[in-house]
Amino acid sequence: MLPYFRSMEAFFDLSLPTDWQSLSDSQLQYFFTQFSHDLPMEEILTLCLFKWADLRVLCKTHDGSYLVKQRHTPKQETTLTIRQVQAATASLEFLLQFAPLPVRITKI
Repeated sequence: MLPYFRSMEAFFDLSLPTDWQSLSDSQLQYFFTQFSHDLPMEEILTLCLFKWADLRVLCKTHDGSYLVKQRHTPKQETTLTIRQVQAATASLEFLLQFAPLPVRITKI
């Protein structure tokens, strides 16, 4: 559970990988697919956060935060500020430095 989302703890279980070895094959593939599109790393981390935590942005609110929900938990929504998203992506900063090879012995 991520400490950055204390207001969301009652709603969402945000279990995220903590290092390269804990990434599944599909998570590795997703990361490297985004990386191959030459996106800014901050955007890649945010995309990974939302994909791996199964979060969907419903809309942007008038105060600049975002209304989000987990895709598979109906009727559970909360708002996230940009700062909360940035703090959550900090838990994925291990992605900024590539792991020594091999991470997996499978095809990506």
